Amino acid sequence: MLSTTLAEFQTTFPVLAYDGSNWIIWKHRIQILLGAVRLDHIIDDSTVPPSKPEPLADTTTVAEVAAFNTASEKYSGFKMHLIVSAISDDVLIKNIRHTTGRSLWKAIYDD
Repeated sequence: MLSTTLAEFQTTFPVLAYDGSNWIIWKHRIQILLGAVRLDHIIDDSTVPPSKPEPLADTTTVAEVAAFNTASEKYSGFKMHLIVSAISDDVLIKNIRHTTGRSLWKAIYDD
């Protein structure tokens, strides 16, 4: 369901221009989008990124599966696919060394 929600939202905001000419509106829309789908922790420095969950053992309980699914969702939320899809290729190339949504956001924000 989350991916459908993201796909719906992703069609409503512009790509960040390489020269930053649309930075103010882009930043505002990204912040609203991330908050709406409860992924604002991607760019929030006050939150420590979750670690990648360990694979499940062959014998697991329903509670362990639920905990794994929750941990997996939190971990995947820190991936940067949402921000990458909303920036130009030039901006991405300039910031290619960043491996998390938070570090990419900070690099774009501080640029």
